[in-house]
Amino acid sequence: MIKHLITCDQLYGCKNKLEQQVQDFLLTHDRSIISHSQIEEFKKLIVDEIIAMNAKHPRCKPIRPEWWNSDRHEETSRQTWILSFNGSSICYFKALAGEEVEL
Repeated sequence: MIKHLITCDQLYGCKNKLEQQVQDFLLTHDRSIISHSQIEEFKKLIVDEIIAMNAKHPRCKPIRPEWWNSDRHEETSRQTWILSFNGSSICYFKALAGEEVEL
């Protein structure tokens, strides 16, 4: 069964309260494991939450989150998804795909 390990690393200094709130929110998901069947729902949750945060901070430059697939040239279900922030350097947030193995 394919699972996704969520990681949030390479944290950058935040320029405003919106970036800090987004970074804090993403850190709550660091080292989480999401099943492959739930990854699309998880990606939508992250984007929707960041868009809601934009509305709470109208004086800050809006953050437009967008997921992209780093393995887009391969037709495989083991895709790694990376979240970008329209040029803002907040953190490196990704969902790494992998197989579950018995130890």
